[in-house]
Amino acid sequence: MQGLVGKNVYGTNGREAGEVRNLLIDRSGRVRAVVVEWGGFLGLGERQALVPVERIRLGANQNDRAQLNMTREELEALPRYDSDRVAEYGRERGWGEGLRLYR
Repeated sequence: MQGLVGKNVYGTNGREAGEVRNLLIDRSGRVRAVVVEWGGFLGLGERQALVPVERIRLGANQNDRAQLNMTREELEALPRYDSDRVAEYGRERGWGEGLRLYR
């Protein structure tokens, strides 16, 4: 999963939906969510959301596309990611304490 950071993700329609910016990993080392960024121009107006790791599928090879198993509308409807709330995400979603970012 670590090879996922920096990869573009593609929606169910085959179009690019965003880029993986970070992974949220629990204390045991399990990836719990993926921070996907989309939109914006020249660093302005970008949006980020936490996507459950179950909604991302990787191909068999490192060079394969990452498939986002949701529509763009579903992605945009997810709550916005806030890097100051990482510990809260772990508590809110039942992932426990010690949640951290992998960049």
